Amino acid sequence: MWQEEKGCNGASAEYAIQDIFRFLAH
Repeated sequence: MWQEEKGCNGASAEYAIQDIFRFLAH
């Protein structure tokens, strides 16, 4: 579900973590 378009490792990781947190806190 996560597609790396820009190629930012840090930003991608942070975004993924936020997504996971939102999923867990759903």
